[in-house]
Amino acid sequence: MVKLCLLKDIPSTGLDIWTELKARSERSKVEGQLHLRLSLATREERDLPEDERQFETKQHCDLMAIFIDYELRKSKVSVSVSPR
Repeated sequence: MVKLCLLKDIPSTGLDIWTELKARSERSKVEGQLHLRLSLATREERDLPEDERQFETKQHCDLMAIFIDYELRKSKVSVSVSPR
C-alpha cells in the first residue's frame, strides 16, 4: 500500500515510487504494480505578449526561490543572500 505523505514532504526533485497493487476483497483478482512519478514543470506560452511572458518568468523564479528555501531549511544550511 502507498504511504500517503504531505505536500511539504515531497522533494523539489520530485517523487518516483513503485508500489504493489493489492486486491481490496477476496473476490478481486487485482494484481501488479503501480508506478507513480510526480514532478513539477513549467511550459512557455510563445504567443503571449512580452509583459505576460515576463510575469510568467517572475512566477517561475519565485517558485524556484521557494523550493531552494525549503531545501536549505530542510538541510539546515545557513546561507546569506543579498537582495537584488
